Amino acid sequence: MLATKFQKFVVIGLGVVIVFALGLVVYGVMRLDTTPKTQTPVAVDVASLGQPVGTEISQILSVGGSRVAVVLKGGAIPDRIVVVDLGTGKLVSTISTSP
Repeated sequence: MLATKFQKFVVIGLGVVIVFALGLVVYGVMRLDTTPKTQTPVAVDVASLGQPVGTEISQILSVGGSRVAVVLKGGAIPDRIVVVDLGTGKLVSTISTSP
């Protein structure tokens, strides 16, 4: 008789622990979900990239989370690709695509 009362106590105690642990997991998941995942966009135009007049943006490609590759044509110089950091809006590197 004493053993069955002890077993009931253990089962009820473990049930309470499981419900509490599940509540902590749900709270943790909800807290992770509310973190902001957006980044403030930075306006980037051809003039801020130091490119000459007449330069056209032909394509913009993502190069990771915070950088983009901008394919530029014209402006009396060879076609080129510039990599821009979206966090600062600054030019990271330039790649010439033709001699």
